[in-house]
Amino acid sequence: MAQTTIKHPNSCHIAAGVEAYSVAANSYSEYTINFAHQFYSSPTCAVTLRDSISNVSNAFSLCAWINSVSTTALKVRVYNNTSSSKTGSFHWIAVGGAEAGTLAT
Repeated sequence: MAQTTIKHPNSCHIAAGVEAYSVAANSYSEYTINFAHQFYSSPTCAVTLRDSISNVSNAFSLCAWINSVSTTALKVRVYNNTSSSKTGSFHWIAVGGAEAGTLAT
């Protein structure tokens, strides 16, 4: 899906986007988001489910979290602890220092 990159005048780099997910019942799926521009060091990241969730008994029945972060990619896992498959999307954001020569213009 589309990715937004913002160049901050103090060399702060922000990348964000929305990704679709599909996960089987009682399972998880992993998604790799490759940043359009490399960060100087591993950025601070956040992820949250985007869509409203129905027929889920508690907050831990369907959740997304960050599995790993590097200067070039973010890996997100979506866990589904329900008895039916789930589809939807999640928002993600990465904020960190930009490496010289790789800033978006």
